[in-house]
Amino acid sequence: MGQSKAQQQAGHTGSRSVQIAVYLFLVSYFIVGAASHYQETFPFFSWRLFDKVPPRVRSEYDILIYTSVGDNAVLFRDAAGVARRTNSVDAYFTIQAMGKAYARRDWQTVQTLRAFFEERYLHPPLAYALVRTRYSPIERWETGRYSTQILHGYTVGVL
Repeated sequence: MGQSKAQQQAGHTGSRSVQIAVYLFLVSYFIVGAASHYQETFPFFSWRLFDKVPPRVRSEYDILIYTSVGDNAVLFRDAAGVARRTNSVDAYFTIQAMGKAYARRDWQTVQTLRAFFEERYLHPPLAYALVRTRYSPIERWETGRYSTQILHGYTVGVL
């Protein structure tokens, strides 16, 4: 019923090898993670990724839609009843490209992107403006606060 001395030693040797394997894994995990700098090496990760925090104040372009006279204007992403596909990534990148073209004073590109955007995402008639928004990502998430700077106003259809 009892185990022989050889069987007991074999059990201790097996548990000792597991301990060594765990120890080696943990040591190598931290070494590879620390050495990988700003890239990840699966299944290891870089400890320096925590340095990649977004800027405190972010600036991007957006579309401010005037729903009707006297109503508050809403940003494109919040205008589901007035615009189409307000959560579209393509719409976001089109707005950013339009804003960058406006900043470069590339009026032909602005006009081309504007026509594309109006046809694909807006329900005429309405008025809207290309704006630059500035916000702190954390503050905007917590409170919804942001500031806008109107760059240029437009109309679609007959108002």
